[in-house]
Amino acid sequence: MSSRHTLADHDLPWSKAAAEDAAEALHVTIAWSLEEPGRVGETAVVRAAALLGRGEARPDDPAPRLAFRRARAGVIDARPPLGSPRFSRAQLVLTPRQGALYVSTVGRCPLLINGVEVTEG
Repeated sequence: MSSRHTLADHDLPWSKAAAEDAAEALHVTIAWSLEEPGRVGETAVVRAAALLGRGEARPDDPAPRLAFRRARAGVIDARPPLGSPRFSRAQLVLTPRQGALYVSTVGRCPLLINGVEVTEG
């Protein structure tokens, strides 16, 4: 399976179904990155519990890793795993619940929600 697709690769029914499915799913988008600024705008779809962390998937991961994609000029590319040393290999587990993302920390960095350190939220 190719990791690169153009919009022309898909017929209309597939594209419509994919668009409807994506509209129902939750997404995580990279809005800023000091070490990897070229990744800004990449998006990962969260349909089930997913791990946000640095590097390749590992057997002891608590959930499958988020798979980031980049859309540019009609092309959607699969992107490599995050590489920033500011992330733990396993940092956060994101789980969709009732139209929102439930976040739990599994890394060493603190998780802050509204400025308060928490382990989940």
